[in-house]
Amino acid sequence: MITEELLQVRSDIENNLRMLLGRAVRVTELYAFALPCGCNGITANIRGLELDDIEVFEEQMLIYFKK
Repeated sequence: MITEELLQVRSDIENNLRMLLGRAVRVTELYAFALPCGCNGITANIRGLELDDIEVFEEQMLIYFKK
């Protein structure tokens, strides 16, 4: 169940970034983590994303990652 959900989230993030940037972007790895202190989140390895993209589209990108 969890792996299917991660695959769908990875695909959604990749597609949303492609639409936002208008070019090829690949989410090659997506990990979910939960720490003993209660912290949790994701780690994503994204190919094709540049620093300028993050600086210009930071607010729009954060929406995708917070869902």
